[in-house]
Amino acid sequence: MINCHISMENLITYHWCGKFKSPTSEWIHMTRNLNEHELFFVTEGTLYIADTQGKYVVSKDEYLLMPPTDKQYGYAPSDCTFFWFHFTPSSISTQDDIIIPQQSKIPNIERIIILMNQLREADRRYHHRYTLDLLATGLIMELYNQIQSKENGDTLTTKAHLYQAILDYVQWNRFTRISVMELSEYFGYHEKYLSSVFKSIAGISLKQYLLQEIMEHAKAELINSNKTIAQIGYSIGYTDSHNFSNAFKKVTGISPSAYRNSCTRLPKTPD
Repeated sequence: MINCHISMENLITYHWCGKFKSPTSEWIHMTRNLNEHELFFVTEGTLYIADTQGKYVVSKDEYLLMPPTDKQYGYAPSDCTFFWFHFTPSSISTQDDIIIPQQSKIPNIERIIILMNQLREADRRYHHRYTLDLLATGLIMELYNQIQSKENGDTLTTKAHLYQAILDYVQWNRFTRISVMELSEYFGYHEKYLSSVFKSIAGISLKQYLLQEIMEHAKAELINSNKTIAQIGYSIGYTDSHNFSNAFKKVTGISPSAYRNSCTRLPKTPD
C-alpha cells in the first residue's frame, strides 16, 4: 500500500467538501482530472474508483486518499454514501511531515463524521479562509492520530467510540435541544441501539442525558440573563413555557422561577 506524505509546516489549503449518496445502484463516478488531493470517507456501501496508478475498492468505514492525477474515474457501479474533501498540502517538506496510508479502515468513523459536518457547516455559513484551512487541517490530524493509535494498539471498542462521538456531538451543539431521533439520523444507527450503547457505558439513558445537558444551559440562562422563563424555554426548543417548566422541574426538582430566585436571592448580612 502506498503511503502519502503530508507536510504540516503550514495549514493545508481547503478547497471544498461535501456528502454524496449515489442516486441509483448503477451510479458510476465521473471521469475527470483531479487537480488537488481528495479524501473519501465511505459511510455506506462500496465505492469503486480508479486513477492512473490503479483501481480501488473502498468499503464502509474506510477512507481513500487520492493525490492529483490526470485521470480519476469510476470503473464499476457504486451503490454507496461518502463524504469527500479536496485540499492542497503545504509545499514545504520538513522532518515533521506526517505519513498516512493511502487507504485504510477508519478506527472511529463517528469522529470523522462530526468533523466533516463541522467543516461543511463552516463552509456554508462563514466562507472564512483561515477557519476552513484550520478545520481541514484538524480533520487530517484526526485521521492521522486515529491511525497512529490503532498501530500502537491504543484502540477502543466500536461502542466506546460511538459513546465518545455522542458526547462530542452534544458538546458541539450544547445550546440546542437534541433528540435521540436526531442522533440516530446523524450517526446512522437505530434509536434503540444508540440508547442501549449509551446506557451501557454512562449508566443513564441517552434521553435523560440529553435533557440534563440542555437544562444545564437553561440554568446558566436563568442566573446570568434577564430573559423570561418563556424566552429561555423557546431558545432551547420548547415552544410552550409550561412544557419547559415541567421538564426543568423533572431534572432539578424545582421550577425555573424557584431556581432563579434561589440563585439570585441576596444573603442576609449579620447584625
